[in-house]
Amino acid sequence: MEDYVFLTKFINTYLQVDSIMTDFHAIRLASQLLSQSMVQSPADIVAHFGAIQAQHYEMAKWAIGMRLAPSAGASLDIVQQAIDQGQILRTHIMRPTWHFVTAEDIRWMTQLSRASIQRVIRDKKRLEALGLTEDLFKRAIRLFEKHLAGNRGLTKEELDTLFESEGIRLVTGTMYRLLMFAETEGVICSGADRVGKPTYALLDERTPSTAEISEDEAITRLARAYFRSHSPAQLTDFVWWSGLTTRQARQAIDNLEGELIREIYEGQTYYIYSSCVEPVIEPMRDRIHLLPAFDEYIIAYKDRDLIIPAQHQKACYTNGTFYPTILQHGRVVGLWSRKKNKSGVTVEAEYFEAEGARELNLSAPTKLYQIFYSR
Repeated sequence: MEDYVFLTKFINTYLQVDSIMTDFHAIRLASQLLSQSMVQSPADIVAHFGAIQAQHYEMAKWAIGMRLAPSAGASLDIVQQAIDQGQILRTHIMRPTWHFVTAEDIRWMTQLSRASIQRVIRDKKRLEALGLTEDLFKRAIRLFEKHLAGNRGLTKEELDTLFESEGIRLVTGTMYRLLMFAETEGVICSGADRVGKPTYALLDERTPSTAEISEDEAITRLARAYFRSHSPAQLTDFVWWSGLTTRQARQAIDNLEGELIREIYEGQTYYIYSSCVEPVIEPMRDRIHLLPAFDEYIIAYKDRDLIIPAQHQKACYTNGTFYPTILQHGRVVGLWSRKKNKSGVTVEAEYFEAEGARELNLSAPTKLYQIFYSR
């Protein structure tokens, strides 16, 4: 994995340290690699973030692709290749939900998340409703190891069939919990896609073992990844994103003394990774982005008031579902959806303010989106 010098060089070249919170949104865009990114590979994008939410599988691929440097020739094929080769893996960590992580990071992140996720899995009411027992969890591990051995990636539907043939009764949600449990045990992870469908594979066959690290080192690594990719951010934002306790999150921030800058902005305490400073290049601030559903720019923060006007937040996310949004100057100004017709893929927009829509030109971001899927 390449060093993160690419980000430090970019920020130090194009940004200056006068009043670092003068342009809150430009700092966010820079740390999120939404401004003049120089990153060349999908794996380096994911490594920079530590983890990228991948609940919506196809949209998460665009989340990576849109952050690649123009010279990288971003395309669905490039991102897909990184997934199929195991450079990027998809698993349940942190809150818990689906995330993309790198092969180098998956083991320590899984270890750090294991206890909190298994508490969710073992919720008494869900165990009873799904017919789950400790014996079934153990048996499922043995069956995954048996049926996935030899780099045999299988879809969830194929695993459903195999488990039922082994005499296991499955209801809606049972296999999902068994798969998640096996992920937290470090037994399985994502395999290569097959005919457009995600598969599961044995972790030990997808990526080599890595040395174990302490919990203190793990929370420090996680905090470093979060703040270098999400600055400015609050303690509560990091707690929300990471799934750590407030005590763990505070300790992780304390461990980064010398790497984080503490600033008070609009009455709230924010932490900024040391390489993030005030942008001065106007074109960088004028970019318009088509953010995918569940994008890190929005979902990774508990406090979203400076990104989405309060009166429009319900339009952007409801009941845990986050919709694709249009970003202008780092603020959400509307929603978009993918449309396919005879001429190909296009974008349909819905703006919060009709007056603002007349000033917005979506041709450039739409073109990037179309190129990503057409290369």
